[in-house]
Amino acid sequence: MISDNENGFFPYTPATNLLYGLREAIEMLLEEGLEHVFTRHRRHAEATRRAVKAWNLELLALNPEEYSHSLTTVLMPEGHDADVLRKLILERFDMSLGPVLGV
Repeated sequence: MISDNENGFFPYTPATNLLYGLREAIEMLLEEGLEHVFTRHRRHAEATRRAVKAWNLELLALNPEEYSHSLTTVLMPEGHDADVLRKLILERFDMSLGPVLGV
């Protein structure tokens, strides 16, 4: 497959919709400017962390130098249901939060 691909041959139907989506996503990033994108992610991440702390929940990353601007992990206190919290946040704030994976 690698040698055939050097000549532009792909043995399967390519996922053209994903390629168009990738091109559009790259154009959007370049249009906004990467510095603006990174700044926006930092701002949203900080707002998320402040909300978590205001709700008296615990962040998994304890060291602020290790915070991610694209992922915030929240530890749920014993006896509380993360699904209920995610549903509440979706209904009240129109923000979708993902569940833990692989546990």
